[in-house]
Amino acid sequence: MTVRQGSACYPALGMRTKPLQIEGRRRPGDTRSVSRDDFVLRELDSPSGHDWSASLANNDNITPYCLDHDSRHMIFAETPAETDVSIAPFYYQAQFEAATRLIAAPYDLAHEIALRASVRFDELVLLYSVGRCGSTLVSKLWQQLPDTYSLSEPDVFTDISKLREQRLLGDGEAALLLGAAVRLVYKPRRACTRFVLKFRARCIDLAELMYGIFPAAKLLFIYRNAFDCIDSYVRVFGDEPVDEATFVRTFPHARGSRGDDWHRLGRVGGPLVSWADGMKRYLAMRERGLPVFAVRYEDLVKDPELSIAQLFRHCAAPALSSEQISEVMARDVQAGTKVARNAEGRRTLTEAELDVIRTILEQDGAIAPDGVLPGTISGQLHGRP
Repeated sequence: MTVRQGSACYPALGMRTKPLQIEGRRRPGDTRSVSRDDFVLRELDSPSGHDWSASLANNDNITPYCLDHDSRHMIFAETPAETDVSIAPFYYQAQFEAATRLIAAPYDLAHEIALRASVRFDELVLLYSVGRCGSTLVSKLWQQLPDTYSLSEPDVFTDISKLREQRLLGDGEAALLLGAAVRLVYKPRRACTRFVLKFRARCIDLAELMYGIFPAAKLLFIYRNAFDCIDSYVRVFGDEPVDEATFVRTFPHARGSRGDDWHRLGRVGGPLVSWADGMKRYLAMRERGLPVFAVRYEDLVKDPELSIAQLFRHCAAPALSSEQISEVMARDVQAGTKVARNAEGRRTLTEAELDVIRTILEQDGAIAPDGVLPGTISGQLHGRP
């Protein structure tokens, strides 16, 4: 895939942007999706003749942060030149911590700026996941390649996912915003030919729209067995019950003769629904013929060199050395965040909770809690060609 747009200055467009002074912050250490309300802001007057549109397009330190859908603006964060937010465990958190100013641009202007921006990548790799499954690890492995720019969770995509789910964005407008966001978050500090984007788990619902915009992209889905994935969710995020309507919609065949299953789920309902939704969406995309392939967390841990070699070979990327793989695998790539590795390895879920998860998935019949999905790249580890 080649994306090439020539850079240009277009001062007439810059007059519609709004610089916003940051006077306070409200979300240190938070893992919720970001918003304009993360900051105490004051709108500034633009210096006479200043072309903010050119800065939004080509300044490496100004990238999309979130959407302000009430005013239909894309909000950009400007960060210091000496701070490389791309190497942080989570891009959205690094943006929040380092931002010196926000800039608001109307949706249509952001789209036009993106089309005129200087964007140069030949390959695009999109990482979807069920969450709590090593997706950040995979994102950081990609950062070992000198020709690759890899970002972990720019949250502007999370906003698009949420607004689309709420039916506040139709597919057409969502696609325009997605295309603009991809081009405007791509601000590598060195010459790169490959762009890797890792999303939050909920953004699996954007995968088909993204494929329509970037049909040559490599589509990857990272997953983990239900028990360990849900256990990790509860350890990090706490109790997440789910409403009965969502439970029934996700597991239409699970209730059977045990009508109390939803009530028995309690705090693990949300993580179970999220895990199952991601797995089912992946299977649906495979059934519809989308070229999406999977990576299993257990394979990454069992034989990292083999599974990573297979993953990079599938994406036509150069191989990593044993030393590069060992260095990334040995460290906690989420260190310093709320979601850091469970060093003690203690189980959070009770046996009763594990049993109800197992029962619901068996009754539903769509996905095994610890099975291997079709299209798993490291299938050789399971004796399959």
